[in-house]
Amino acid sequence: MRILGPLAARGAVPHALLFTGIDGIGKATTARALAMVLNCQAPLAAGEGRPWPDACGQCRSCRRIAAGLHPDVIQIQPEGTFFKISQIRGLLDVLALKPYEARYRMAILCDAQAMTAAAANALLKILEEPPARTILVLTAGGASDLLPTIVSRCQPVRFAPLDPSRIAERLTGAHAVDARDAVVVAALAGGSLAGALALARQGAVDHWRRRRDWLARLLPELEHQAPSVLLAVAEELARDGKRAGDSLELAKTWLRDRFVATLRPEWVVFGDRREDLRRLAPAERDSARWIWQIRRIQQAQRDLAANAAVRLTLESLVFDLARGGGASSGCN
Repeated sequence: MRILGPLAARGAVPHALLFTGIDGIGKATTARALAMVLNCQAPLAAGEGRPWPDACGQCRSCRRIAAGLHPDVIQIQPEGTFFKISQIRGLLDVLALKPYEARYRMAILCDAQAMTAAAANALLKILEEPPARTILVLTAGGASDLLPTIVSRCQPVRFAPLDPSRIAERLTGAHAVDARDAVVVAALAGGSLAGALALARQGAVDHWRRRRDWLARLLPELEHQAPSVLLAVAEELARDGKRAGDSLELAKTWLRDRFVATLRPEWVVFGDRREDLRRLAPAERDSARWIWQIRRIQQAQRDLAANAAVRLTLESLVFDLARGGGASSGCN
């Protein structure tokens, strides 16, 4: 709400907004929060710790919006793979009427990139001639997924991936996830709260926490291991199959945490291991090597995402990490 809050306070929210960003980052949730701010019956005034007015969350309007029961806050999503043109036409029929009770009616189209060309062209009518007191919010992965004629008529709002520490806080505070589990799934979620919640509910958190701790012990010792041991390490990493990249994400996050543990301890992702990280922080002379290792892991993740052979990719990575690699070889 950092961008939308001031607009709402001035009564200057555009009639059409395009929220873009990864799945599970809170785009539709933010749209509903904006609807609450615009329609709250007892708004909280701006003050200390609140730079602009906010919704009370307790009035009848706020409660109905939060529960998905407000008749003037409409959320639709594709029926199957795509939006049907009948869905868009039905929405246009509703928006042609006056709002039932809200000061501002809001229509939220989730996954708007799933509109066919016919559905998108039908939506253009409402974008070109917006009804009074109506705000249309489209959510999508990226603006390039939509027709340029749609994008040009919307105010873009880009959602950045959430910081893992914020995800962990939400998991422990609002969803009662164990703190040790929360920091691990937050590191794997790619900035998505919904993704982290899904991981936490899959019952595999113990596996990933053990994997993280195994990697933390292993990484400093790789250069001292025999080739047969390195091959065994690659084989063990490959056991995760399509999720082998997640093991690499844990390794990369652990190395990154070792850098920031003493300089900016509040930036540490694996807060449950903060003291260990401080103790293991690399000496200044090792920094170039650690940076190279992080970059090498990132390259392996890109290779896996491009469907490279899992076992061969991991074997190459493990042997490179064991050699210490290109701190002086010019690799980047």
